[in-house]
Amino acid sequence: IPAVLYLPSDGVEHTSVISFNVADYEPAEVGTILSSDFDIAVRTGFHCAPFIHDLIKTKERLGTIRVSVGYFNTEQDIDYLLKALRSL
Repeated sequence: IPAVLYLPSDGVEHTSVISFNVADYEPAEVGTILSSDFDIAVRTGFHCAPFIHDLIKTKERLGTIRVSVGYFNTEQDIDYLLKALRSL
């Protein structure tokens, strides 16, 4: 998947929230496709943190796509998300 992940740089190896961008797509485009074609809910944009997007250099891209894994998500849910992203 041609994507850029924005992960913590403080040595944290596990997180339930991942921000990313997909090459050649604006975050809102990816969010719309995931929602309408795959019934996957993600958040897109600046996530009420515009200054962070200055820091990670995503302001010109109009933010990021943010996905989070919850208690009730399964490994199959994650595989389905990856399959959806590969189809872009």
